[in-house]
Amino acid sequence: MAAILFGIISALAWGGGDFTGGLASKRERAFRVVTLAEISGFVLLIVLILIFPEPIPPVEVWLISGLASLLGTAGLIVLYRALAGGQMSIAAPVSALMAAIIPVVVSGFTEGLPGWVTFFGFAFALASIWLISQDEKTSHLQRLSDLRLPLLAGIGFGLYFVLIHSATQDYTLWPLIAARSASIPLLVV
Repeated sequence: MAAILFGIISALAWGGGDFTGGLASKRERAFRVVTLAEISGFVLLIVLILIFPEPIPPVEVWLISGLASLLGTAGLIVLYRALAGGQMSIAAPVSALMAAIIPVVVSGFTEGLPGWVTFFGFAFALASIWLISQDEKTSHLQRLSDLRLPLLAGIGFGLYFVLIHSATQDYTLWPLIAARSASIPLLVV
């Protein structure tokens, strides 16, 4: 039951972040919005590590976290660009589905294939995305080019999840701090 509750809270947080990030990206450049979000997250993580200290991880965790962050940040910039371009109804669900598929595929190779319920969930999600991407007047897919940015964003997010999962096996906050430490200089440059 806790997993369901955490899943709902996570979905609300990600959905709220996508919505507000998309709105902010209509007023400001996506790079600026993502940079400010990354800096805010970094400050919050520093406060949390002071409250909940943990040992500093080895260099490999920092490197994996940094790579994860670069991919995730690229995904976020691409998603915000898609949202700012008016693709809200398709960008968020397509990127979310792609972000979920990649870890499942990777775990399929490392831990075995998921159960039928997971496959049913993906089929349901694909059908949902197909339905929301229909043009109401012509009942055709709006444009395949509309999927390019959301798919790229989802790939960035999915790879971020795979790598950050690897980095957070023995540590929680330091890999997230390492990730922000990699993305902020990149965004500022």
